[in-house]
Amino acid sequence: MRRLPVACGVGLVVAGLVWVVYPYAQDLLDPVPTPPQPVVASVPWPSDSFSPTATQAPTVAAKPSPSVPTALQPAANAVPAWLSVPSIGIDESVLPQGLNAAGDLEPPPGQTIWYTGSARPGQTGISVIAGHVQWGAKPDNFWRLADVPDGAVFSVKYSDGTLINFVVVSHESELKDDVMHDPAVWGVSAMPVQILVTCDKNSKLVGHHYLNNLIVFAKPVLS
Repeated sequence: MRRLPVACGVGLVVAGLVWVVYPYAQDLLDPVPTPPQPVVASVPWPSDSFSPTATQAPTVAAKPSPSVPTALQPAANAVPAWLSVPSIGIDESVLPQGLNAAGDLEPPPGQTIWYTGSARPGQTGISVIAGHVQWGAKPDNFWRLADVPDGAVFSVKYSDGTLINFVVVSHESELKDDVMHDPAVWGVSAMPVQILVTCDKNSKLVGHHYLNNLIVFAKPVLS
C-alpha cells in the first residue's frame, strides 16, 4: 500500500490556493520522495501504498477547538498500540511505522499501522491509521472498513494504557490520484482528526490495484 490520499471535507481551489473545511457539526498511490507541505485545515466546530504529494497552500486561521481532556492525554513517549472497531469486528494491534526508502507507507500484510509522520490519535492534527483491504485473494485487516456506519464509536489504545474513543463522522471514496494531493489527509489541522484508510474494494480494479481509497473520518469523543 502506498501512502494514502484523502478528502474529508470540501476543498476549495481559488487561484491555486487550497482551503480545507471539515464537515463537523457544532456540538493508495504513486510514491513521492518527500512528505507533503503542512496545510492548516480550517474547521467549523459546531499491494498499493499511500503516497501524499506536497501541496502549497496558505495558512488559514482556525477557530479554537476542544482537545482530548487532560486525563486522557497519553504519555509523551506513548504510541498507538491497539485499534478496536466493535461495529465491524476489528480488534487488533497497531504498529507505528514511517516511510520506506522509496518514500512509501507500506503496511505489512495482516498488520494495521499508524503513520508516524502524522499526529498521534486524539492529539491536535490529522492522525492516519492504515491497513490493507486484502492481500492477494484473501481479505485483510480492513476488509470490512466500508461497513462501519457514521456515528459508530471506536477506540485507540496507547502503549501506556491510555484509551481514546472516536466517533465516525463521514466516509469518502476517492481516486488515489486525487487523495495524494489532499491536505485534508496529509496536511495540518487545528483540531484532532482521526483517519482510517485502505483501498476501496468497491472501486474499479485495474491490474490488480483498486483505483480508489476508502477513507473514514472521525473525531474524538470528548465527554
